[in-house]
Amino acid sequence: MQEQSWQLDFATELTNVSDRTLDFGSPTTHGRPNAGYTGFFWRGPRSWTGCDILGPDGAGGEAMMGTSAPWIALAGQHDGLDGGATIVALAGTSSSSVPLKWFVRSEPFAALAPSPAFDEEITLTPGESLRLQHRYVFVDRICERGDIERIAKGASL
Repeated sequence: MQEQSWQLDFATELTNVSDRTLDFGSPTTHGRPNAGYTGFFWRGPRSWTGCDILGPDGAGGEAMMGTSAPWIALAGQHDGLDGGATIVALAGTSSSSVPLKWFVRSEPFAALAPSPAFDEEITLTPGESLRLQHRYVFVDRICERGDIERIAKGASL
């Protein structure tokens, strides 16, 4: 069987059309540690609980939570007889001066989000826009680190 993969490019633009300043944050910006989920959020299937988290330069695991990195990958097994898969997420770009940071975990369920307001609020003045762009690459097998690094390099935005 031939390997299958596909990618999702996701871009958004949010414009403040009000006459007042808008502040965007996360539960972490309001006092809850490591709960900086904002923006485009992927929640994995139940079978991916405990999946592998890999990052650039040999990094990985739950220590990737709240870090800035150009990409993060999750690799996990499916239920039943379907093998596994890998998701390589590229942080992409943000028009905000606040750096994108990763919300990523494998317990109590797999989750992945390039968070634009992980631990720092974003403020939009009237008429100002926030533009975000990300890329997710889905591969129908569990990839080795070298494969993931090649995918991340070739799929860069």
